[in-house]
Amino acid sequence: MDFLYLVIDTNVLLSHLQFLVELKDCAIKGVGKPVLVIPWMVMQELDALKIAKSNVALKAHKAIQFLHACFSGQHPRVRGQTMKEVNTELSNLAIDSNDDRILHCCLVYQSFVSASAGIVVLFSNDTQLCSKAIVNGVKAFNSKTLLSELRLLCRQVAEQRGGAVVSYTHTQEYAEKVEHQMRVESSRAMLDDLSCEAESLLREGLAAVIQMEMSKAFGDDLWLQVVAIKPPWTFKDIVQLLDKHWIAVFGMVVGRGLKESVSQLSNYVKKKHNMASLSQQASSLIEHGYKLLQAFSAHDKYGGVVVHCMASVNVLYDKLKEACQETSLSGASKWSSSNSPTYLEQSAEQQLKRLASSPPISPYEQIPWILGVVYEAVKFLGSTLITTVQTTPNQEALVYLSQLHAMLLPIITNLQCLISTCPSPSVDVVHNTIMSLSSFLNVVLSVNNPVQPEALLSYCHSSNIVILQKALTEFDLLLTLLQPYS
Repeated sequence: MDFLYLVIDTNVLLSHLQFLVELKDCAIKGVGKPVLVIPWMVMQELDALKIAKSNVALKAHKAIQFLHACFSGQHPRVRGQTMKEVNTELSNLAIDSNDDRILHCCLVYQSFVSASAGIVVLFSNDTQLCSKAIVNGVKAFNSKTLLSELRLLCRQVAEQRGGAVVSYTHTQEYAEKVEHQMRVESSRAMLDDLSCEAESLLREGLAAVIQMEMSKAFGDDLWLQVVAIKPPWTFKDIVQLLDKHWIAVFGMVVGRGLKESVSQLSNYVKKKHNMASLSQQASSLIEHGYKLLQAFSAHDKYGGVVVHCMASVNVLYDKLKEACQETSLSGASKWSSSNSPTYLEQSAEQQLKRLASSPPISPYEQIPWILGVVYEAVKFLGSTLITTVQTTPNQEALVYLSQLHAMLLPIITNLQCLISTCPSPSVDVVHNTIMSLSSFLNVVLSVNNPVQPEALLSYCHSSNIVILQKALTEFDLLLTLLQPYS
């Protein structure tokens, strides 16, 4: 019997989608497996957000794909609010806003499950909506408090009823996996926020530079006619203007050698949603944006705007290091020894061989097996070598870490392209994905059995997108850990 019903708000689907992917199939320690309830209003909001001109649209598309896969596959613990439920009248609730409609869904489900002793909880990062829910007798938790508060709630309910609320048959490993995924998603959300904040600061500082230098070069009256894009400017506009007028204006001010930083920012803008690592994306943006601000600040004060932006970008850089540290590998020391920092021990070599043993016979099972082998190999080698270089300086280990990063990067890039084109990827996308995986298996694990194109093509249907996205998230985390050694 279902016990816990989590009503999911739109902001959670956008910011913590991967956590929800894990949550629907993993039991929470002391709680069990929850039922995810998607209000009709949330589905409408996602529909509106998918056409927005921002990175929110991409997140909305991913959330819509996830829900469609769950609904079409009739997932037993993901339910959408039906029109019949939407039209259920509640005498004590006046519906005046979208928040009220989501609260209506909570109250309707609460009336449905009360007879079976179930609990309805709103999962939202909207503080005001949570307040409305609590006032109306609905428990409401955000992404930071959900797991701990649910455990406390279920213990209280168990004490009141004089027994266990739900049978606890899942393993400790599953419970820890859910918590780990929440930490990963929290770090990913922080990195995405850092990138957006950095764009805003760089846009402000570099806009002041562009306006003043263009005015100096062409005069107060003429510069607006000469500038390639008229203000107000987006961050993308700023980068395009620096590139367009670099030779004639900006390169004359700070030296043409800084054109490389402009090129890097241009690459960031073009590939923002396709870059393999969020940490790599934020790091590139902050590093090269700061270089430009620093160079221009040595030339002019620009009304103090540039110096202010530099100070703020410095703070973001510290936050970036913080976010990356929070996703560091744990338990790495058990595979390495400070007495042998140069070479992997014999037990480690045997561990690598075991990873690649017993490949599946079925072509359909080949892809998840390969993704799992690559993940375990990178995690294992990364843990071993990072512990080695932290214990004793070792150039060989540093070189191997760099090579490991270089081999993982194309796998992630090609996997992103594959997911974005499923269920009908092009021949080039399939070929590139196969080559990157086969190369890793051959070089790192000495496995010469190539990935079969038909196996990959047969695996690329909508019901497997969630599995591929999960693999991408795990690889992205590993790349973040290897980034300092690349």
